[in-house]
Amino acid sequence: MGVPKPTSNNEWALYRLPDELVIPTGTRIQKHGYGCRFKNEQVYVDFDFGELGEINGFDCWRLNDFCRDNLKTKYGFDSQKDLERAFEDACLANELVYSGYILWYDHTNYGQNSEA
Repeated sequence: MGVPKPTSNNEWALYRLPDELVIPTGTRIQKHGYGCRFKNEQVYVDFDFGELGEINGFDCWRLNDFCRDNLKTKYGFDSQKDLERAFEDACLANELVYSGYILWYDHTNYGQNSEA
């Protein structure tokens, strides 16, 4: 995109960018609040940057949004409720760590500013 990766979600929120960009691959990129959406014919990803600019945080809503029509065929969940139960079970088993604001992280890399 030609925009440096932010050092925080607040820095990202303050970037002045067009509402939507299209890169040469045909991927549409839409900035919003603390995050952005990437969309083309094969991929749809929506994420928020973490407090320190992390890109590896997620929540159950975004997981469901990412899986879309492939919950069962590609990811093995019979329904959105099954995904939600699995997410909750992972939280209860301390496999996921809550950031304190929206995002969750895999406990093995919480606090790391991972690359996608």
